[in-house]
Amino acid sequence: MRGALAFAIPVLLLLAGCSGPAESTGPAAGSDEFPMLQGYIVDSGVRPVVGAKVTIASANATATSGNDGRFAFPSLPAQVPLVVVVEAKGFLPRGKAVSVSVGNSTLLNFTLDPVPSSKPYAVSQKFKGFIVCEADVETSGGADVRDCSSVQGVNTGVSQRVAEFQVNGDLAGVVLETSWAPRTPLAQYLNATVETVGFGDKDTLLAAAQGGSILRVVVGQAASKKYYSGGGTVRVTWSVGANLDELEAGAGAAFAFDQDFEAIFTAFYLQPPDPNFTAAGP
Repeated sequence: MRGALAFAIPVLLLLAGCSGPAESTGPAAGSDEFPMLQGYIVDSGVRPVVGAKVTIASANATATSGNDGRFAFPSLPAQVPLVVVVEAKGFLPRGKAVSVSVGNSTLLNFTLDPVPSSKPYAVSQKFKGFIVCEADVETSGGADVRDCSSVQGVNTGVSQRVAEFQVNGDLAGVVLETSWAPRTPLAQYLNATVETVGFGDKDTLLAAAQGGSILRVVVGQAASKKYYSGGGTVRVTWSVGANLDELEAGAGAAFAFDQDFEAIFTAFYLQPPDPNFTAAGP
């Protein structure tokens, strides 16, 4: 009996030595396997965002997301506010505040939204107007532009000759086309001007044209960006223009204009209008 007991004690000691510790400590905090801060970066479809740059400026630390969208920082200052900023091509940047502690691995995930895609577009607005004017023609010769509202004479009323259009801040150009079927011999003398509204002490003339149907006025991209970077109002004025020498020879001393017209105001955004663009009918 004493011999059996003597044999059993070494066996028990051997088995105790082979059992190892009761609990594993795992990777040490601050290692690549147990980083102080880690997370995943995905898009709105929960797809990994590869190659995103992750920056913590206050800690002078950067990381890059892998093929699975994961990023990690093995070691960071503990118990202080950290701002984590994620940037990736084609996505809007995101930032989050976090603090980490020694002995723990903090998880911080990001979902990135794509950069909105801006496509050029155009908005057209129609306008119908009517101008009637009759006045004496001066004999001094030369060219003259008559605004019927300021001409003294018979039947000098003006109806629907001014219109204002609202534009957005990404305006890249304007095309104004005015068309009409001639009702008088002077129908070729219609004028159209495009000017700013509310910039400085006075409005600024952007473009003008005179002639027969179709009358086309174009405001280019440079002027659009200069005056309408924040949007605003565009004023269009139609009036009667005439070469007085021709009127004296043709119509005598009477200046007569009786005309209705239709205009199409087209504002182009992000991209200026094509030179061949036309919205007006024949």
